[in-house]
Amino acid sequence: MVYKLEHVSDASAVEEHERKYGKYNDLPPNLEELTEAEFARSGFFTWCLENYEHRQPCRLTDAQAQAYGLAGQNLKLFYMNNTEGFAISNDYWDERIRYFRFRACVHEFRNPGPKDFARGVPRPRRCLHVGVCSKCGYVDVTDSSD
Repeated sequence: MVYKLEHVSDASAVEEHERKYGKYNDLPPNLEELTEAEFARSGFFTWCLENYEHRQPCRLTDAQAQAYGLAGQNLKLFYMNNTEGFAISNDYWDERIRYFRFRACVHEFRNPGPKDFARGVPRPRRCLHVGVCSKCGYVDVTDSSD
């Protein structure tokens, strides 16, 4: 299937995105480097791409950018439909590719309760696994039936 990418120009959508994930010169939140093997087994190849973005973090005061050595490097960010994202960076001079994962929230899942069911969260069943993040409210539903 082929998907068309569109430029997001809605100011409120851009504002919300920047509040959650930072601006062009910022690194995305909760960034962690992955090995090539970890990236190969990551959700990058499983989940659906929702958005992508180019960034060039160049705020040298950003401790994370300094720690990762990413100041001024190009990053391609891929936002997936499960609230997880991935970034790929190329180092032209060292001739290597680096892989990262980022998340707006590092989820802590709990079983849903009566208040969740009242707001429409599905009840777990035999092959329907449901988790609610106690930090941000994200609902993860997985159907493991054949």
